[in-house]
Amino acid sequence: MIASPIEVLIVRQDESYRIDKLPNDIKRLSHLVGGHLQAKTTKTATFWFNSHGKREKMPINYMATYLWWKLDPASESQDTINGPCVITGPANDSLEATDIYPDVLDLHATMELVREDVKP
Repeated sequence: MIASPIEVLIVRQDESYRIDKLPNDIKRLSHLVGGHLQAKTTKTATFWFNSHGKREKMPINYMATYLWWKLDPASESQDTINGPCVITGPANDSLEATDIYPDVLDLHATMELVREDVKP
């Protein structure tokens, strides 16, 4: 059975990003982040990234890290997300990822505008 597609935000460590509809599939998420999956959860989002990102010396994904910190202030400066990151909504009752929330997309868009304004 093919997993129903969900809307996700994919943020790369070079700060490029795209909003996409993808099958709700762990293998697909793992492929997008380049390896073993790790998830950091907030009330409104789940951040999926490579659990070996630091060990593999992947660059810090500043946009994904700052977005995570903004959604979970207790995490600020405690850790970083390294490498590409796929952001979904929180898990449902069946523990499946859900569509990214519009509020999270709006927050990312606002952060992206600020980033563009402060570029040298």
